[in-house]
Amino acid sequence: MKESQIVLVAAIIFAACVLLPSATNEPNKSQTHNAPPTTELITAMESVTFQAIHKPTITMYSRDNCPPCDSWWAVERPRWEAVGWSIDRVTDENTSKLTPWYEIHDGDGQQFEVLGFMTTEKFRKAKEGAK
Repeated sequence: MKESQIVLVAAIIFAACVLLPSATNEPNKSQTHNAPPTTELITAMESVTFQAIHKPTITMYSRDNCPPCDSWWAVERPRWEAVGWSIDRVTDENTSKLTPWYEIHDGDGQQFEVLGFMTTEKFRKAKEGAK
């Protein structure tokens, strides 16, 4: 199980332990929204760390009439989408970079770029370089 999944499961269990007992009992004065949080709750919340879970996204930057861009979009994009990636395409006629180029927001929160036609090998190398 990934660390982000473990953190999410821990947060859910913690929330269930805190919220479920109060849902089954009649609220008393210490359980209303008007009462300040207890010291125990504040201490428990300080020890919980949350890590954002990101949907992996690729933004492909291209130009009009770019054969490699059109080829990647037609052939490679469906393969990435099939394994859960969200793909966007931005046409930028003013870029000084070789097109296509890609801005990657990985599922683990990493951000990096791939220049030129992206293969899985170029993706892996760029990801390793971003660490």
